[in-house]
Amino acid sequence: MEEPTISAMMEAYSLDAVDYAKSHFDITLDFTESSVEKVELIVSKLYDSIPRSFLSKLFYDSPSDDEIETISKVLGAYIGEVFIQEHGGAWGYNEQLLTLGIQSGDNWLFPCTKVFKRLTKGEEDSLICFYEIAKKQSWGS
Repeated sequence: MEEPTISAMMEAYSLDAVDYAKSHFDITLDFTESSVEKVELIVSKLYDSIPRSFLSKLFYDSPSDDEIETISKVLGAYIGEVFIQEHGGAWGYNEQLLTLGIQSGDNWLFPCTKVFKRLTKGEEDSLICFYEIAKKQSWGS
């Protein structure tokens, strides 16, 4: 059996994001640029649910590191797929940074890493700002 390509894997993750958003938040993701705001809303709710202190971690269920990593991959793949549909590029593996991203020429975007930062650091890592800045960069030119 043939190994799935990075693009096929990320496309599958993006479809998982659609299911996750619907089943956990009753939010419909439709692969439009405006849906990036819905992903920001989901991640904001998740961020708010993560206990920040040691004591609160003892008493409240919070996502495990593995769950945060998975959510980052799934929602990052969704944002990446929206970006690729609208602005081009392709999924690839950045050997220098040892991570998945979207490449167009010498330019790279790392939506999964950005979702992880948003989940762990908060609003300063806005997904909406990330997407808007990425659109304005000299993508593909």
